[in-house]
Amino acid sequence: MTKKDYIKIAKVISNNSISGGRMVRHDFIKELCLMFEEDNPNFDSFKFMNACDPYNDKSFTDDR
Repeated sequence: MTKKDYIKIAKVISNNSISGGRMVRHDFIKELCLMFEEDNPNFDSFKFMNACDPYNDKSFTDDR
């Protein structure tokens, strides 16, 4: 990873932070996926989203 990658990740975190430093997990993960897809067209966001929460009964849907 390069400095520009860290800056992008910091921006995603900043965009998803709400009062009290909390963030909406689903929105945060989806925005990360968008960034990763820009970097790599073969990135599988559906697989990544489900890997982020493997024990969740409600798996993310492929609603890109």
